[in-house]
Amino acid sequence: KKSKKKNSNDNVLFGSSSQSPAAQRSCFTRYLNALLDCMLPAQCGIYAGHMGGRKEILYFGPDENTANFMDLGAELGKIRGYPYWKALTTGKSVKLGGVPHDTYGMTTASVHTYVTELLEELGEDETSISKFQTGGPDGDLGSNEILVSKDRTVAIVDGSGVLYDPVGLHREELIRLARRRSMVKEFTRSFLGPDGFLVRIEETNVTLPDGSKWRTGAELRDSFHLTKYATADLFVPCGGRPNAVTTESVKNLFHASGKPKFRMIVEGANLFFSDGARAVLEQAGVHVFK
Repeated sequence: KKSKKKNSNDNVLFGSSSQSPAAQRSCFTRYLNALLDCMLPAQCGIYAGHMGGRKEILYFGPDENTANFMDLGAELGKIRGYPYWKALTTGKSVKLGGVPHDTYGMTTASVHTYVTELLEELGEDETSISKFQTGGPDGDLGSNEILVSKDRTVAIVDGSGVLYDPVGLHREELIRLARRRSMVKEFTRSFLGPDGFLVRIEETNVTLPDGSKWRTGAELRDSFHLTKYATADLFVPCGGRPNAVTTESVKNLFHASGKPKFRMIVEGANLFFSDGARAVLEQAGVHVFK
């Protein structure tokens, strides 16, 4: 998980539509080498007086299109002589000391415990609530969230598109995708109800059941959490862009009546909401856990 300290994160995102695998690798290695220069100032002969004798210690985790570079990052640190190279990246393979979330479910276990304990405090049964989820069955957290939860999931948004059904998505089909670590684009459409839909990012000129029109599926994916469809008892962001909901856009998480669209929010992706957005939701009575 990323640090929760304000302004302490640095995200590098690679757009697979515009960069070849070789270009992505080159971008990653140059970026990491630059930061290793800062972490190894004596080796590189760069200024480090501002550190007051303290060492610059950083670590890196996977984000969009960088998950496959975590082994490379650790190995690059080793080559450069960084003494803590095994701790340089998260999400790396077991052979380099990584602990796979999809096997042990550490993050999921802690995130989902907030859900179950909150429901117990409120006297509610998990099987009776609806859930909206970002981060899909292909991810560590998203797949485990599907496998351990017992709710009625009405929507899942991941990198491949938007999956929605107001009566609840077919649980067995979601489990199939989660076990295969497949994205929502692989969901079998025949399992959708009459008001359900699957929109892939490559689709164009999309019209939803409410008549709203979207130029592309990618545009819908990026904004779906702010649409009228994004409402449920519980919202669990298991992935998404930092500050996907801001102080300005948080108004979209309220009905016209002023009632919040979600009663409970448990952040697995702990940068999904800005601090200001969280404050607005909490003031409106939403149970928010970061």
